[in-house]
Amino acid sequence: MANDGRGIMKSKSGTLFMLPCTLGDIDVSATIPAGTIKVIHSLKLFIAENSKSARKFLKSANHPLPQNEIVVNQINKHDPTEGVPDAMQMLTSGVDIGFLSEAGLPGVADPGAIFARKAHELNIPVHSLTGPSSLLLALSASGMNGQSFSFHGYLPKEPEKRKVQIRQLESDSKKEGSCKIFIETPYRNRALFDSIIEVCGVGTLLCVASNLTLEDQYIKTLSIKSWKNNPPDINKKPTVFILEAQ
Repeated sequence: MANDGRGIMKSKSGTLFMLPCTLGDIDVSATIPAGTIKVIHSLKLFIAENSKSARKFLKSANHPLPQNEIVVNQINKHDPTEGVPDAMQMLTSGVDIGFLSEAGLPGVADPGAIFARKAHELNIPVHSLTGPSSLLLALSASGMNGQSFSFHGYLPKEPEKRKVQIRQLESDSKKEGSCKIFIETPYRNRALFDSIIEVCGVGTLLCVASNLTLEDQYIKTLSIKSWKNNPPDINKKPTVFILEAQ
């Protein structure tokens, strides 16, 4: 193995790079380090959740190649595993590939983990690069327990099932002394917030972190009792919720 000029030890196979993306419409240099941008500039082939948003990001990152020379393969949202064999074939032949989520770090609440897992099975190097993670940014600013926490992804969209899981998360939080992190599709944010307010105890803490890293970012931790009189404006805004029972 030898250094490939990017500070990365190069093997005979290609490397799967898990590439961070900005969390919204913001100057790339504000949240993506220069070293990460250097790696992005070196790549010609990308796998993305959404090809349109990926190309927009690559353009904003000033990728040196013309758009028509950059290959962006969009995964099948109905069957993310569909593109895995072709990607692994290219990687084993020595081609480097970058995986791009729509926002933040890949592999967390998106299909990037499927590609990374298969790469590990085939002994293909996987490198995760530095960039913004909405989950960790929210936790860092929340004032909640950063020593013991868990991420639960998307809660059920059915109202009653959602309430059952919220009650369980609150119960587990109190029992474990931990905080619980979860997210929602932006247009259902208010429905999730209302369910939390309805079922949780008045002393339980809730952090609402919306539009992180953007100019209008909103981060606030209050008790359920306090939230009842101060509902946040989070409709259609990417939001992280953190719950901690007292």
